[in-house]
Amino acid sequence: MKDAMWKVDPGGGFQFSDRLAGQDVLFTEEAVDTEPLRQALLERYKGRRVSIAVLEQFTLINTPYRKTHLRKPVLTPLEREGIIQVERPGRSGFPAGTWVTFP
Repeated sequence: MKDAMWKVDPGGGFQFSDRLAGQDVLFTEEAVDTEPLRQALLERYKGRRVSIAVLEQFTLINTPYRKTHLRKPVLTPLEREGIIQVERPGRSGFPAGTWVTFP
């Protein structure tokens, strides 16, 4: 459902209301604001080490965001800023088998 909605309107006109999101308007004419997702992850997983699969599931079930909003827009900057520690089976990205430790 989320994939279809984001595909139809990636940035203009329509509104999406999700009681779990804590925000009324998800689709706007501006770029997607992933700050609420960032904050939700930092709060929910504070002091924990979790798999990328758990983070994806949380993102899909408990927020209005898609999986594509998780990696590059949120996790990559958190890693660059030194806020999270990432253990990955490969050299880059967040493939299956990746673990993320939150402060």
